[in-house]
Amino acid sequence: MPLRHACSTGRSLIRRKHEKGTTMKPTIACQALVALAVVATAPVAQAQAVNMSTAIQGGIPSGSQSPAAGRMLDLTDLQQLAMEHNPTLPQARLHVEAERSRAKQAGLWLNPTVGVISEPLPFALIEGEFTGFTLEQTIITGGKLGLSRQKYHARADTAQHLLEMQRMRVRTDVRTKYYELLAKAMELEARKALLRNAEDHRATVTELVNLGQADPGDLSESTARLELVRLDYQMTLNHYRATSEELGATIGVDLSDAEIIGQLEGELRVIDFDEALDRIINESPELAAARSEIETDKIEVRREKRELFPNISVAVGIGRSHVEGRWSQAPTAYRLHASTEIPVFDRNHGTVDQAKQELLRQQNEVRRLELQLRRDLAHHYKEYLSQLQHVRDYKAVVLPELKSAYEERLRGYEEGREDWMQVLETQREYYHERLDYAEHLEHWREAEAVIEGLLLHDGLEIPEGATPAGHIDATAKPR
Repeated sequence: MPLRHACSTGRSLIRRKHEKGTTMKPTIACQALVALAVVATAPVAQAQAVNMSTAIQGGIPSGSQSPAAGRMLDLTDLQQLAMEHNPTLPQARLHVEAERSRAKQAGLWLNPTVGVISEPLPFALIEGEFTGFTLEQTIITGGKLGLSRQKYHARADTAQHLLEMQRMRVRTDVRTKYYELLAKAMELEARKALLRNAEDHRATVTELVNLGQADPGDLSESTARLELVRLDYQMTLNHYRATSEELGATIGVDLSDAEIIGQLEGELRVIDFDEALDRIINESPELAAARSEIETDKIEVRREKRELFPNISVAVGIGRSHVEGRWSQAPTAYRLHASTEIPVFDRNHGTVDQAKQELLRQQNEVRRLELQLRRDLAHHYKEYLSQLQHVRDYKAVVLPELKSAYEERLRGYEEGREDWMQVLETQREYYHERLDYAEHLEHWREAEAVIEGLLLHDGLEIPEGATPAGHIDATAKPR
């Protein structure tokens, strides 16, 4: 028998007894059904399944069927889909290819120059001209092309670290949104139970008002509380729908027809702060990219020092003389011309100093980043540890004790020692604490995911490139 119908039957018995001149509390049918409701409607966090098609309409627009349609997806499946469909990952891979392309371009020789020459003969007493062809080639000296190529290959290595950093951001973001969705599903179940509790409270107060055992003000208060509970339920439902959309957007697929499965509760182990810090310092792709930039800047300094070695321009020509309107009988003439720049005024000292300053700046950047990551870890670890402590105590003490208190009050009501409204109040308090338990589970899981994800999150942030803006890269041909 439904809980509401059973309690209505109990209140009908109250009315009939009152008509006979006696008063009694709500029937035992309510007691049994409420006790059953605690077990039947309590949210089960051990194994939750979220059907997205019934919870939200629409999703990410797509021209074809979503790869998630009709599937049961756990965290591993969702992360794999994100690796295949999140648009920031191709962007990060293209940064790697761009640096490799720059390396290829930076190591190429300059193209030769071909020209036609026509000039007067170098004899003042003879009218005529020399006509021929020239081929000019600039020879890059000092190994500058090789160093330029090395620099951009080093930047390609940096871009590869940044690609791995973006992958970790995406995986962490999917993980946090996944746990948030499971938490909202758990909260929805608790909100439903609170809504049933509020409806039963109002119905009971209505019966008591009809029997003259409660004031109309009590009914108004109960009605207002019921409406507030409905609003809270709707707000949680809206939050749930928004979270499901955020999860789908992070992955890059439509999840409206998918079923999300998994566990919100997990092993309550404690992550050691020092171990987490060591792992971040040694394994963070963000730090690896910063350290890789140091190697790039070292090559940059060497490359700019080689700019002191001037390039050599060599030109060769071939032609014949044309005197007084006819070709002379002189043999074919050959020309050779070579030139180089003399580094007297510009010895590239300014650019060399700039490269050295960039190297020093990047060395300090690595240290700054290490300290920032330590600070951020402290913040997330504080949240992680606090939420873990709450989860442990709620699971071991708070919820079992509140459930025991509710069962004890229910037995007391059956034996005539407790008031029925007090039973409902204890039940309401139990479900309120289940809401708080779900919230602590969510925040614990999110902090855990961020720490294990090396503090990298926000999977839709634009991926960084390896090439910084600056004067040295502002030339037509990369150096």
